[in-house]
Amino acid sequence: MRATVANRFREFRKIGVGGLVGHEAATCLKLAEAEQWAADTDGVRFSWFDDDSPDLGDHEYWCANAAARAKTSGEHRPAACEHEILCCQLWYQDRVVASLSGIIDPDDGYERIVQAELAAEAMAELTPEPPAEPIRALESETLTIDAIYRHLRPELEKRDDGLDYFSVASLIQYDNARRHQPIGKARWIACYAVTGGSEGHYIHVDRIYEATEYARTFTLEALFLGKTFSGYDKACELAAYIGARLGA
Repeated sequence: MRATVANRFREFRKIGVGGLVGHEAATCLKLAEAEQWAADTDGVRFSWFDDDSPDLGDHEYWCANAAARAKTSGEHRPAACEHEILCCQLWYQDRVVASLSGIIDPDDGYERIVQAELAAEAMAELTPEPPAEPIRALESETLTIDAIYRHLRPELEKRDDGLDYFSVASLIQYDNARRHQPIGKARWIACYAVTGGSEGHYIHVDRIYEATEYARTFTLEALFLGKTFSGYDKACELAAYIGARLGA
């Protein structure tokens, strides 16, 4: 069965990626999306090999055996430790796009995290620049929700505008079929800011469409969700920017 972003997300949660408290889920989502991109992109491959000039850094700080050797001498001194130190490269077709060296004693889980981090770096470099003109999401019969997201997220990250995260809305995030469909018919695309229940402000991007043809009853479908800790005005500014990009 083909792995999905949702499956990969759950697997990264089990591995444990660390990072700032409260941000692990966002990091796992980023890694899952990057790993999926690498799996779906022809010409992407990873190469692992020994690091010929490793730098162990503060060896005695992170290695218990080295710390014990530093504190003892003579016949009771532990034997010198050995470490596997590797490099990893992400290749796209015939060139290296991202790489990391000095990877010490990685297990299977950490190797997977390294590859996903390199994939995220490569995806940002290889994803085409967003079009200068509005994306016109409602006018396209082929541009999928996932494709729109891949246009928007790198662009928002480059703006460095205080956006904490931006993702596909949760109901679509876990619905792989819907994620890879066009937005569909809609009366409006609504982009707006709301105050968070505990902290920060959210940016909602929704599709508003007629539930029935003649009754003029409208239904809302959440498409994307962002968050900022830079205040309500900044959230409104981001919502307005996204709306302009989508031709709302």
